[in-house]
Amino acid sequence: MCLIYQCQPCSKHFMGNMSATAAHSNSNAADMEDPPKKIHKSDPSSSSDEETEVINDAAAFVERFSVLFNCSYFSDVKLRVGDQMYFGHRFILASASKVFEAMFGDASAWEESRQQEIRLVEEEACQAVFYDFLRYFYSASIDMCTEKALPLLLLADKYNVLSLRKSCVDYMMKHIEERPDKNKTLTWYHYSKLTGPEKFRDTCKNFIVSNFNVILDAPDWVEMEREELADFIGMSELCVESEKKLWEKVEQWMMSENNLEFQRENVLILLPLLRFCKMTPTELLDIESSPLMELHANILKDKLGAAYRFHSLSSNGIFLESEQVPYRNYTAPLYGMRFQFELKNYVNIPKIESRVCLSCQVPYLPCPEANGNKDVPSALFQMNFYPKGHFSTISLYGNFMGRQNDNTTLKITRQTTAHFGSSYHFGSGQRETSKEYPPMYVEATLQLYSKKKEMRFVGLTVTKTHVFTSKTPELVVDNVVDLARLKSQDSPFIVEGCLLGAVYIKIQQVGNHLSNQLKD
Repeated sequence: MCLIYQCQPCSKHFMGNMSATAAHSNSNAADMEDPPKKIHKSDPSSSSDEETEVINDAAAFVERFSVLFNCSYFSDVKLRVGDQMYFGHRFILASASKVFEAMFGDASAWEESRQQEIRLVEEEACQAVFYDFLRYFYSASIDMCTEKALPLLLLADKYNVLSLRKSCVDYMMKHIEERPDKNKTLTWYHYSKLTGPEKFRDTCKNFIVSNFNVILDAPDWVEMEREELADFIGMSELCVESEKKLWEKVEQWMMSENNLEFQRENVLILLPLLRFCKMTPTELLDIESSPLMELHANILKDKLGAAYRFHSLSSNGIFLESEQVPYRNYTAPLYGMRFQFELKNYVNIPKIESRVCLSCQVPYLPCPEANGNKDVPSALFQMNFYPKGHFSTISLYGNFMGRQNDNTTLKITRQTTAHFGSSYHFGSGQRETSKEYPPMYVEATLQLYSKKKEMRFVGLTVTKTHVFTSKTPELVVDNVVDLARLKSQDSPFIVEGCLLGAVYIKIQQVGNHLSNQLKD
């Protein structure tokens, strides 16, 4: 946080002075004439013979003050910030900032305020934008960009300039969705956790979790706080290309100059949060020659050993409950869990033709192609998404009747017939030899894409979980997104007339123990 000169006006004396002033004003109130009554266009006391109109010369008013910015003309104070000196006018500074008002309001309470030059201590980033900050006092405008937004917000908070604070937050809310080279969402999220507002904080977090591939390539990645990094990489809902890509970026973070001092502590805290068994054996082999492995082999070898064991057991059809680590939302095709869709001409397409239908074959194991095991079992799901409202038809006495509503509905149904050629052990003590699917704990995520300039990003994420059994073969999610918002002309989810999205189906656990949990 930026720091101000430590001498502060005595609040008790300051408030006492204000009270005395108020009392003096009240004692003279009886001797004063009533202020002239303001005449409005609709005021019946105004002239009835001619209409009045408001002449707004606000631009000229602002211009008169703008020419005084950093000008010695009528300047009664100098502000030194770093190596820069600025001419100031106490009245203008005090009228815009509650802090400057307190500083200059009572000279006897803060002796330094009587000096012609006042030194303000600011952080380097705030020094770089102090010119813009001070000019805002005189012109009520500012040249904003993602680099300046947070330092200006820091100054607005520090000097209690409420209008600028709101403008900074509004700007940042509109620029969370930026391409990686300009993206500052991580840094903004860190600050928003300290000061709010809550909506801004939540919007930053939602973008980070759903677009982590963007964040991994952002310039402030290596500056992320360890506690925040631990929070994010511990999430199953994190959307990332692959666990190997996440490992590479975490390694980059640990090897950066910012984090070298506490590297061993970082390794002990962060590595257990990475999911090595979700990497292929080839990817695990690559890690063995990584720089971090050379420095912390005694810690890493146990993690890699457990992952190799997982792959060894699963290649022989053994799925142990204790080793079923949750998937994240991986975008790489080799995981076989993301199914994309595109509905063209969304605005004009009839409701009856708007249903998105996908057949989704999802493997029990990560990266089955990379393992080279063609007999790895998979489950077949049917995904139906109704982005213009749900509809269905039923046959009644030979006639077809329709039912419909305006709920944007997602339905995921698991087929009943299993598709594995060998018997498999699902941690239940017996091998699965029938063609009926075992119970499955599945996490389903629907994402709708948005686009800003040339960058496509995830604008909406909805996640639900369900235990699929022979008695509960269907997951239904109603009101995925408000239909009015989806159909509006400025809908963020309609990209060049198309509705773009993806569904993730993640088999997080498999085994008869899930049936027992349902009974309990």
